Amino acid sequence: MKSHRFYTLLVWTALIFVLLSCSSSKKISTYPGGSYWPYIGNTKAHLYVFNQNYPAENETKRPETSIIINREINPTATYLGEIEALDMQNIAEILTQSSDLVAKGLSKCFIPRHGIVLYDQADSIVAHLSICFECDQIVAFPPIRYKNVTKENVVWKEKDIKKAEFDIQAIEKVITKYQQN
Repeated sequence: MKSHRFYTLLVWTALIFVLLSCSSSKKISTYPGGSYWPYIGNTKAHLYVFNQNYPAENETKRPETSIIINREINPTATYLGEIEALDMQNIAEILTQSSDLVAKGLSKCFIPRHGIVLYDQADSIVAHLSICFECDQIVAFPPIRYKNVTKENVVWKEKDIKKAEFDIQAIEKVITKYQQN
């Protein structure tokens, strides 16, 4: 009788352990094709800089605001290198958990100088980010499904602005690592 209780307890303990281990691995498995931007399968990410010489002397025209123009890399862009998978996952998680203030920008200049382009296994462009660290704005394709969406024509709360600034600074920290190489 005691051995029956022991085995029952052992089976329940093992079942709980298995269920808890499955739920803890969720964060690792959601990026490829799941709930984090860009919501597709495995990709590789390349970092570019562009609009580096803007404004040129006597410049009157605004620069391009996207790393991708007509499905091609912006001709003014300079390739800096491939972003490691874990760093790109970190950026994707930050973006997805952020507020849409990141997309709206915290000021209005939006002259992006950094771009991230994601490629599928066939080296086709599948997603991209154009990033302006001067005005704290990131424009993404496909659009990001932000966790926190602000209402239109509402004064932004200080805590939401601070969160957006913090998120953009975290992304800038990851990107800066690749500019120093």
